[in-house]
Amino acid sequence: MRSWDEYNSDHYVTIDSLREKTGTSFVAARDVIQIASGVNYQSLEYEVESRTHRLALERACNWFISIGYNVFPEGIGVEGEFTFADFLAIRDNRIVFVECLTDYNTNKDVVAKKTVLSNYGEICFVLISSIKEFCSEQLSKEKMLIAQQADVLYFRSYGSKAEDCLFYGKSFPLVAFAVGAERKIYVELQFNNKKSVSIISIDFLIEQYCLIDDYPIFDNLYNSREENCKDLLIETIHRISKLGQWEYKIPRKTSMLENAMRRKAGIKVLDDKDNMIASASLSTGKGCLTIKGVGSLALDAILTILEEKKLTPIYNKNELDACRNVLVKQDVTLGDPSEKMKAKQTKIYEKYKAQQEKYDLAFGKKNKDDTK
Repeated sequence: MRSWDEYNSDHYVTIDSLREKTGTSFVAARDVIQIASGVNYQSLEYEVESRTHRLALERACNWFISIGYNVFPEGIGVEGEFTFADFLAIRDNRIVFVECLTDYNTNKDVVAKKTVLSNYGEICFVLISSIKEFCSEQLSKEKMLIAQQADVLYFRSYGSKAEDCLFYGKSFPLVAFAVGAERKIYVELQFNNKKSVSIISIDFLIEQYCLIDDYPIFDNLYNSREENCKDLLIETIHRISKLGQWEYKIPRKTSMLENAMRRKAGIKVLDDKDNMIASASLSTGKGCLTIKGVGSLALDAILTILEEKKLTPIYNKNELDACRNVLVKQDVTLGDPSEKMKAKQTKIYEKYKAQQEKYDLAFGKKNKDDTK
């Protein structure tokens, strides 16, 4: 197996070759001098750069190389724009500016400044997370907002280089997929409608870039078509189960949802009487979602998830309408619960009220209703 340096040197590009290939006036940070200090911006970056930022940059750079991109591994910008990305990745006609952000620099002002580069290509943020800051509510919101605007990878450092890891910050980052000029990940939905059941087949038409043969990759972020279907199905089943607070059921001797999906029975969502509401399984690289007894809410759930994940569904409109017609006959309206659901809610409320009265009595407190 070849070393890292041997692989990387094969996939480095120069600023001149980038200009020639793309016609864009790229500027290298090392060629721009800061007037106040007389030092180029790349050297200034090295002076203040933390070890964790350097590791994140190296990990991200190596990951892009591992899936077939060439990289310019230093600070780079565009003439006339007063900002630099940490490095640039290019594959065929795809240009991706990559910026690594520490928790300290993860804010809307910095992101807005870097996002200017999206006028000349795609942009991907590598968010460097420390244990302390990652848990703060405000920072979590900032990171979620970034993921809505651009592709995101997370880098987490554990203190040891062998334990450092890179992972997706959103389920389906565009930079990982072989998308065309439209920049869309297409997912095909096929509907097999029966009397009271609809079976939806799910297939990713756009696959992720494959790893380079024999590349010494450490963070395997590559997912197969089946893995992508699995992620989408798990999210859908979770969303459906929350509609009525229903429970999962997985095959015996299977402890993980991922493994359960590869069994014929798959994952099932059951109501209070153990009647199947929905099920999900994987077969021959495709996902299969069966909907029964919950109505069109489950269909809306998967369509909503596709929209949230910025996945583009392809389907036959007549088949979709037929599916909805089959499911709407058994629709459940959460805003107007059934008698059974009302009885269940009443029972829960009465149990809570009894516990509260017992608590009030024990601590000598009066019920608010008694004071009126």
